Amino acid sequence: MFSEAKVLEKLSRFKERYGWLPIEHSIEEVDKVNRYFESLYSTGSDGDTYFDDAKWTPRLVQWVQNERAYCSISCEYFLTRYYFIAADNRILRFTFRGGQRAFFHVIQELENRGQSIEIQCLKARQQGISTLVEGIMTWCALFCPGAKCSIGSADDQKTYVMMGMMYTALENIPWWLPPTQTKDKRSGKGLLEFAHVGTAIVVQSGSMRGGIGQGTTPTKIHLSETCDFTDPVMQIEEGLFKAVHSSPEIFMVLESTGNGNTGWWADQWRANKEFYWQGRARLLPLFLPWYMTPELYPTKSWLEKFPIPADFLNKRGPETVTMTAKCEAYTRNTEMIKRILGAKWSLPVAQQWFWEFNYQDAKRRRTDKSWARQMPCDDFEALTGENDSVFDWDTVQNIETQREKTVDVYGILGEGIAEKHDPPPVSVDYERERIVIDWQTPREIKLQWVLMPLTGDPESANFDPLKKLLIYEHPQKGMMYSVGVDPGTGVGGDRTAVTVTRNGQDAIADVQVAEFASDDISNVEVYAWVAAITAYYGQFMEEGQQPKIVIEQRRKYGDSCYHALKLHGFRKHHHFREYDKKTLRPREADNAREGWFTNAWSRPLLLGMFKFAVDGEWYVVNSKWLLAEIEGFEQRFTTDGKTKMDHAGGKHDDRIFAAAMSYFTLHDLDVMAERAKTRYNAPKDDGWEIDLSPWIGPTVINSGTEEFFDGYRE
Repeated sequence: MFSEAKVLEKLSRFKERYGWLPIEHSIEEVDKVNRYFESLYSTGSDGDTYFDDAKWTPRLVQWVQNERAYCSISCEYFLTRYYFIAADNRILRFTFRGGQRAFFHVIQELENRGQSIEIQCLKARQQGISTLVEGIMTWCALFCPGAKCSIGSADDQKTYVMMGMMYTALENIPWWLPPTQTKDKRSGKGLLEFAHVGTAIVVQSGSMRGGIGQGTTPTKIHLSETCDFTDPVMQIEEGLFKAVHSSPEIFMVLESTGNGNTGWWADQWRANKEFYWQGRARLLPLFLPWYMTPELYPTKSWLEKFPIPADFLNKRGPETVTMTAKCEAYTRNTEMIKRILGAKWSLPVAQQWFWEFNYQDAKRRRTDKSWARQMPCDDFEALTGENDSVFDWDTVQNIETQREKTVDVYGILGEGIAEKHDPPPVSVDYERERIVIDWQTPREIKLQWVLMPLTGDPESANFDPLKKLLIYEHPQKGMMYSVGVDPGTGVGGDRTAVTVTRNGQDAIADVQVAEFASDDISNVEVYAWVAAITAYYGQFMEEGQQPKIVIEQRRKYGDSCYHALKLHGFRKHHHFREYDKKTLRPREADNAREGWFTNAWSRPLLLGMFKFAVDGEWYVVNSKWLLAEIEGFEQRFTTDGKTKMDHAGGKHDDRIFAAAMSYFTLHDLDVMAERAKTRYNAPKDDGWEIDLSPWIGPTVINSGTEEFFDGYRE
């Protein structure tokens, strides 16, 4: 079949049943025998060639029996000996490229586990996956009795190209190897049939009406360019998926390049990536980056035309340096690719030069985003949309490099939290100590919450962060904290997010110290979690002080959460004020509203300030899930020509809003040039920042200004 273990197992059963063991022949031996067969052809009076049955010798019969048996047992043997493809204006025997070999390794692994082979393959262009899978589909039709195959691409033209691969293969297989083809319909809904072994290949395109696979119950499926299907919900979700029932006999591959970050294909990828490793999604998500095919990127001819400059490594652009780091990081963190390229693999200089040459060319023509999408280093780039990212590569890479990866995970139990939200007992870490949080309401009613330690590694791919308090830094004495709350409806993907920030001053940056998110806690009940988290981080603050709470009031209707917290004695909330355009100070108002209210001017104010803080390292992001939202945050044009920062399709920005509010509330009046100067003058070997510039002298702060600042911050 696919894996070596299964092939050996089947060979053993074959010998036990038939009394002889098929052997593997080299490519040279196969070619030699094929040439010998050709020498035995005769030309008839009608000009056609034929093979005289009298020329069958015992050795030839034995050869044919061996090849038929070995091909039926080993797909790889068939692919590397008898599968021919059209390439470079020639008919060539198939050989594995790097990306194809990686893909085949995944198939082998799934077969070894006894699982159905169901894969969603997101890839860079020209990885050869369509070619490989069509070879596998051809093998299934010829050597897997009873196989019902279904193939198709986004439209009729692309589907005919797929059919062409299969016909090229069939026309170049020795006549004595496959079963007799009994039906060949190439127009409309194409059909190839091999009735003697009970197999058939049905050809359907993504532009057809109705569901794919309906009425045929396919067991082997290959869909290409799936991102461009006209109605994937009806064609695939309602049609194909309902007709295919997972079992070890199932082989199903949906493959495509990315085509933006919205739509069925992108949504399917994100869902599979998040839930497959938790055992909650059907399709294994597999991404193949561009550098997996060094045979094409670059070709020998291209390098001859554009040789690598002698000083290239010393003059690489920053984009190339970042791209190289991303490629190497993805390889070292992806087991399948690491097995092929090696744990110490580094991106070859030739590929770095090829990428930079074409990237700079695309940048000059303002198509650099399209280039990155077609030549992705990771799945995020593969699904890059048409809109520009708010945060650039360098910022994202810097966050990933510096963020805290040691995380304590807790569930929250106690007053106001329904039992249905308690963490399951199997997830509790009974060896770690519980943390008890006490609180007293204005009516002197004592409340208590418990932080229950949970198991799991937040850095692992199968970790589910929802409804867990992730603590990157526990509360410290003398520190000031703020809590940003973006309430959700508690239904589906509308998430509630809570971020705790340790506030910095002068040259000291703010740090994200905790995060909580959930998609099934409503804005009415979330107050209990916010109360517990706020009480925990306020326990070491000076007497009478509390963390400052910022709750989104308009966009997610946080009134109920705000009202409940006030009644429980949490009194320090953000005052929402407009700003005087002349003095840049908040306008005085007797009835200033508490909380955050998103509107046409406050949204860009909040998000713009957060972007500045993250880019300038004034805000330290620790959560990998906040980082994921930052990666998927885009700037798009509205219908009236204005720009708007928003999450990409199928993604979230709840954590961004929570973090942004927690930062904004204590820094909207900062004089950033002064903070930057303090940072610049700081001793490099010390965390403290002391300005000893002799020409400045002592700084005198106007008492009225100081009083104003303190009053506002309180």
